[in-house]
Amino acid sequence: ATSSVQVADGVDRQPADEPMRMLSLPIRGVVPVYAARGAIIWKNISAESSVDGDKHRYRIRGLICRGSTPGCDIELAKAVFDHINKNDVPFIDDDGPGEKNILGNPIDHLENSEARTSTNKTLKGHVFHPGKVIFTVPIDHHTGDIHVQIEGSGTGPQPQLNNVLGRGLFKLLVYRAMWEHMR
Repeated sequence: ATSSVQVADGVDRQPADEPMRMLSLPIRGVVPVYAARGAIIWKNISAESSVDGDKHRYRIRGLICRGSTPGCDIELAKAVFDHINKNDVPFIDDDGPGEKNILGNPIDHLENSEARTSTNKTLKGHVFHPGKVIFTVPIDHHTGDIHVQIEGSGTGPQPQLNNVLGRGLFKLLVYRAMWEHMR
């Protein structure tokens, strides 16, 4: 049984009638900082695509750091590639190179840690075959800048859909890598 309190006007009030107290979170100043960081990251990701008949191509690129920034070096590039390489096979665990099946779509996954490059090549039976997606973490030889770059291309069916899905899916991967490693 719930208890009620009679107020001056003779109406019984229930505990649920009392105003709720909101908890004050100690992150008041932190949320805007994270929102600003997220906005800066999105602003620094470029994405482009093109379709010519049944040929498609998309490219996503994000700046991790400028070469003049302390810590913008080969070790950071390797760490960024490790992050990308652990997440470059969508929807399933990426347990290294080899043939994979992504929701019924077979690919051959290749990795080259020295070159900081991995590739997903569609195999016969993949909805977007033939095609490939190349993931790289290049260091600009002139400036020392480090980027994350993902390029998809192919001649399979539904080139527009392939570009939309590829850009959407892999732009999130670039965003997460930048969030973790951007300097």
